[in-house]
Amino acid sequence: MPFSQGGILIISLLMLCTLGSAREISSHERSRGTKLNDRDIVRIVERSFKRDKNSDDFKRSNVFSFNQIVLLTGQVASEAASKNAARFAAKIPLVRKVHNFLEISGATTSISRISDRLVRSRARRAVRKLDIRGETEVIVTNGRIYLLGLLTREEAAEVNKTVRAVKGATHVVALYEYL
Repeated sequence: MPFSQGGILIISLLMLCTLGSAREISSHERSRGTKLNDRDIVRIVERSFKRDKNSDDFKRSNVFSFNQIVLLTGQVASEAASKNAARFAAKIPLVRKVHNFLEISGATTSISRISDRLVRSRARRAVRKLDIRGETEVIVTNGRIYLLGLLTREEAAEVNKTVRAVKGATHVVALYEYL
């Protein structure tokens, strides 16, 4: 017998510990495969924008994917461009939902974009300080903070309260999936 009973017991315990931690991770975090799918979704949507005959309409648009839920932000030239962007994203088989927050307007100023980066940095820092187990993604466009994540309702309420207090935030849009 290559393993003693003690050795088998230790291996069994290690397997149970590993399975337990995997379950814990899956309930509060996206899997590696889901993260890769999210990355691929963003690439496919951005490629669709570039291939469109009116690709200039999407120069100031942003695509994010979290847990196969797509968020579109930024500025586009027309209502038709906004609808096309949402249609491009919705066509991808992996996409479960599309949130279209594209604005029909000209490009924002460089000062506005710098301000967005500063607000995003403040918001991310504030969220990191919280004692939450779930994942949260912070996106800022034109002063609006978009929050995507896998959180409990209590964690989401805490994140929302914290982010609303961030200097420079004009609106907070919470787009969570609740655990």
